[in-house]
Amino acid sequence: MTSSDTITMKWDGTIVLLSIFTAFIGSYSTVILYEQYRLCSRENRPKLLSPHMLLVLMAISLGGIAIWTMHFVAMSSVKMYQSNGDEIIVRYRQDYTLISLFVVILFCYIGLRIGSYDSAFKDDKHDAIQKFMHDARTLTIDEIRRIKNVKIFILSRLFQNISVLLCSGMITATGVCIMHYLGMEAMSFKGYIVWNKGIVAASVLIAIVAATAAVWILYRLLSFFPNIEMLRFLCSVVAAIAVNGMHYCGQAAATFHYVSDKKQVPHTQSFDQQNSTIVAIVVSAVFLFTVLIISISDLRMWYNNNIQLLRELGNSLLLLSLSL
Repeated sequence: MTSSDTITMKWDGTIVLLSIFTAFIGSYSTVILYEQYRLCSRENRPKLLSPHMLLVLMAISLGGIAIWTMHFVAMSSVKMYQSNGDEIIVRYRQDYTLISLFVVILFCYIGLRIGSYDSAFKDDKHDAIQKFMHDARTLTIDEIRRIKNVKIFILSRLFQNISVLLCSGMITATGVCIMHYLGMEAMSFKGYIVWNKGIVAASVLIAIVAATAAVWILYRLLSFFPNIEMLRFLCSVVAAIAVNGMHYCGQAAATFHYVSDKKQVPHTQSFDQQNSTIVAIVVSAVFLFTVLIISISDLRMWYNNNIQLLRELGNSLLLLSLSL
């Protein structure tokens, strides 16, 4: 029978901070794309990409960068050592690693798509007020008196009929959890992992609560108050908390044991830990830069078209005044 030793682990704080920043910047990119996605879905405005393509980019940004890339950056912050002090080399199985990337993007796509069915996705604060004015015709005097002011009405609308958002948050959180544990199973090293079921359950709960909160801020709060920049930051922070909280809690659930004669996956079927992390960061940076260019170009088109429309309207008004 082969004996095993518990593996000791050492953390690099700088890379941990990099993983947190990766989750945040991927989440913030998703928020930016969401606003274009929503505007393209509700208004006839200039757009370089279709709403469907913007949704795909959102899923890649959230799933591929904020979650998947963050996971492998966070894993590279850990060094594992035998009891005698020798470092243990870790590689990642190609099949599990690529499947985890596909799965998390797919779940994020489904979750974000479901979120777009929320009542506030196409109806902003002004639409809600107009709907209230229309429905007020059927209300009794007592029911109208219970509504103190418009602000209270708007606040009440923020928490009405959120079942769609709960479903969206659950599916997105499921993608986070599946990706994390598939990524952990992708580890190829001389040893095995023993899981603490209680901590695993806690990590799942963190993902569900934080992901649902992020979806609510994105689809409901930002839809009602798009001019508050702090909400974009808050949504990105909450999403980053969901990803990082779930990851580090899930990693704490794992106890690693060293087995000297365990067979490992051949190098032709696995990725080097350091090189794969660097490639993921570079690809993510290129993707984010591309998203930035698209966003700026789309806004420039929208601005120029609006300026042209205002000029034409001004010229029409001028001709009308001269004719009078």
